[in-house]
Amino acid sequence: MENFKEQLVAKGKDPSDTRKRLLVTVAGVVAASLLVFLSINFLGNIFVGLILAAVALWGTYYILSGFYTEYEYIFTNGEIDVDKIMGQRKRKRLITIEVKSATAFGKLNTAADANYSVVDVSDRESKLSYYMDFRHNELGDTRLIFTPNEDMLSLVERYIPRTAKRT
Repeated sequence: MENFKEQLVAKGKDPSDTRKRLLVTVAGVVAASLLVFLSINFLGNIFVGLILAAVALWGTYYILSGFYTEYEYIFTNGEIDVDKIMGQRKRKRLITIEVKSATAFGKLNTAADANYSVVDVSDRESKLSYYMDFRHNELGDTRLIFTPNEDMLSLVERYIPRTAKRT
């Protein structure tokens, strides 16, 4: 029997994201205003300025929509693929994990050891984040921090080896 489950998790907002969005918004409005002002003064034509301002505001919207990030967990027969979806238009595979290679698994309540590479694909707001420690071919000792729902969690727990440390 094939075990398959997909889950989307929206990345929570942090203060740096808010500052970046504010900066991009202000820059876009200033650029649009400056384009209208310059077109009126140097070209004597407001129509060209309005077109350029519309392009600048569309560019601002395009950049702002790219800040919206989701993570998709795809569980297939003991393997978890984690994709990052940016702005609902661009997808990037972050990591693939064989669950049976986990060395530790449990609810997240402590920081990772300094020797671990951390891959944080949690929603960053929930208190229900879990961690999974494992050895990765490219990253070495790695800690995955993720926010699975109950269905995903039950599938993952079936494949965690008995020798893995559980907390």
